[in-house]
Amino acid sequence: MSTTAKRRELNLRFQRAVSQLFASDQDLSCVCEEYLRNAKELWPPVHVLDGDSDADQDDDVDDHDNEVDVQESGRSR
Repeated sequence: MSTTAKRRELNLRFQRAVSQLFASDQDLSCVCEEYLRNAKELWPPVHVLDGDSDADQDDDVDDHDNEVDVQESGRSR
């Protein structure tokens, strides 16, 4: 199945899940969990918040440091 077809199927599953949510007393977190489970089939894993805010801050700092390095190296030329 092509990536486009997989994405289309994922979107249909999500739409069905949302419809079921409004038709029942189901918790929204269940729908989100199902959507994320299905999404993992299509996209590579990414950093997901797992309650470890230090990891996110480290990532932001590294990104900022990289930007500064690029700017400084551009000035030295």
